Amino acid sequence: MEQAKEALNSLTKNDFSQVKSFATPPKTVPDVFQATQLIMAGFWPEAIEVDKNRRPKNNAWKDCLKMMKSPEDFMNRLIQFKDTVDMN
Repeated sequence: MEQAKEALNSLTKNDFSQVKSFATPPKTVPDVFQATQLIMAGFWPEAIEVDKNRRPKNNAWKDCLKMMKSPEDFMNRLIQFKDTVDMN
């Protein structure tokens, strides 16, 4: 868990802007963001539409891009999520 927190703290909004620019990302990149969608489902309803089981309805790359619409907002949401998890 500590390694994940350190990794998150090392990211910048420019990192997400670069990832967002991929029309066809490297093979494992969508997996990372699809996992992020799954973890954050229900926490961020404005960006991640969920089904009745609180799982993302759609998790294709284009849906991940919607989640990263604003890289700065995305970073803030990740930090807020991390802080929420830290408190529990």
